[in-house]
Amino acid sequence: FISSLTECNGRFEGLDVISPCEFEVVLYLNQMGVFNFVDDGSLPGCAVLKLSDGRKRSMSLWVEFITASGYLSARKIRSRFQTLVAQACDKCAYRDSVKMIADTTEVKLRIRERFVVQITPSFKCSGVWPRSA
Repeated sequence: FISSLTECNGRFEGLDVISPCEFEVVLYLNQMGVFNFVDDGSLPGCAVLKLSDGRKRSMSLWVEFITASGYLSARKIRSRFQTLVAQACDKCAYRDSVKMIADTTEVKLRIRERFVVQITPSFKCSGVWPRSA
């Protein structure tokens, strides 16, 4: 993860207040130059990440998340991230105060039965503007 919150126009990039008790935090993953952003037009307004040319799939740290065609699978990343957060909640010293909300594809935590925090893993796509946007 890229471990810093960047302030931009008096707000922190990657941190949104949805309501007084609901927040969204975007954790930016570090792609380490392994992937290229590709606008193949298949998803309107979106670019996808594809393994860089010349890279072997098996040599990537991301191997468990790469499809056979070399694309990064958001579904696989989300599933693994959800598993890791659930394990962290079960094992942490605050497990009585922090619970993962089940029955959702998103990673949402309920804190002290009052606050809801949605955590979303993401990649920064600076300089990419999909042609279909």
